[in-house]
Parts: sequence; structure tokens; C-alpha cells
Amino acid sequence: MKFLLLVIGMFLLYITSIRLLGKTALAQLTPHDFGAIIFLAYIACAPITIHSYKKACIAIIALVIVHLVISKLNLINRLTKFIIGNPVEFIQHGKINISNLKKQRYPLSELLSAIRTAGFPSVDQIEYAILEPNGNMSVIPKPEYAPLSKYLLHSSEDSQPLPISLILEGKIQHQQLKKLNRSNEWLMEQLRNKGVNDVNNVFYAYTLGEDGPVYVQLINEHHKDILL
Repeated sequence: MKFLLLVIGMFLLYITSIRLLGKTALAQLTPHDFGAIIFLAYIACAPITIHSYKKACIAIIALVIVHLVISKLNLINRLTKFIIGNPVEFIQHGKINISNLKKQRYPLSELLSAIRTAGFPSVDQIEYAILEPNGNMSVIPKPEYAPLSKYLLHSSEDSQPLPISLILEGKIQHQQLKKLNRSNEWLMEQLRNKGVNDVNNVFYAYTLGEDGPVYVQLINEHHKDILL
């Protein structure tokens, strides 16, 4: 039992340490980021001594179970931000969000490198640049700089709105509603207008920009979208 607790404890401590290093450690993987990850893994494994196949099997099974439990917990919307974190916007409408860069300890040179890698030499060409929870950078160009598509051919919009989540797995995203200057009553009214009376029946709902339409997908209708 002591061995089992040691394995699980050191694994959780290592995962927590990587989480505290931030998404930038996974995104940039600079020499000091790489060194920190490797050394943390080495130090975490140092106290664990395995001299038999039995102990090795116990450790493997224990880590697989812990990993599966964390994966299940990650499906709970309220816990997701603590386990993997939230996306962070670094560029909005061609302007760099300096505050978010500082909070994430993300160098400007790395941001510029990321958008160049995406094929856009200038910040002014970017509608949104978002650091995802897995450390990847999502770069969304302005419509005039985006690759030509059927949607853009028929679109007259000057900017490309970013989808804003309103409901995730039956849970209202209050912070997102606040950004839109909308209330819970407004959202519930929109749902009722289309025959949706219980928010718990909504798997995913989002809107495109402040004045855009709201899209809803019900839990029991995974292949059917309702446009509000």
C-alpha cells in the first residue's frame, strides 16, 4: 500500500508541477522548459524503487487508472479549467493583448514567430490568436487575408466573429454572457422560443459575436442543430 500511494502521489505531484509551469512550457519548449520537464520527471521517479515485475505491474495499472479518472473528471465542465486550463486570447482584431501575454509569461517574439509559422507576417492580418490549453496556437486571420472559401465568397462581413460558448453540457457560461452584456433570462427566452424549456437538455450552445445568431445542439439530438 505504501508503494502504491508513493507512485500515485508522485505522479499527481508531477502533473501539478507541469500545470503550474503553464501552457507556455508545452507551447515553446525552449531549452529551460525542456530541461525543467525532464528534471521534474527524473526527480519524481527517483524515490520510486522497483525491483520486481509485481511492483512494475502494480505501478502501471495504478497510473492507467489515475489517468482514466483524470480524463473523466476533465469531462466535468466546472473542473476543466483547473485540470487543463482555458484558452487565452493573445491577439484580438489585429491588436496584441499585452496583459494576457504577461499573465502567461509568453514572449512577444514567440507570438510573432507563431503567426509567421501560420503564414501571416503581420499582426494586423490576424483577427484572433489563441493559446489553447494543450499549448498549441490557433491563428484566425481577418477575412481579407484568409484563404478563399465558399463561405467568404458569400459573406459581406468586415470581420470574422469568434464563436462564444453560452452553454456547455447543460451548464450556462455566465462569464461569456457577461462579456456579451446578456442575462440568463435572455438566454432562457431564446431557448423557449424554439421549444427548449430545460437548459439541462442542451449539449452545446454558442453565438457568433455580440449580435450573431445562437446555435443550439440538444443532448438527445446529437445530429440536429437548432438555429435561434
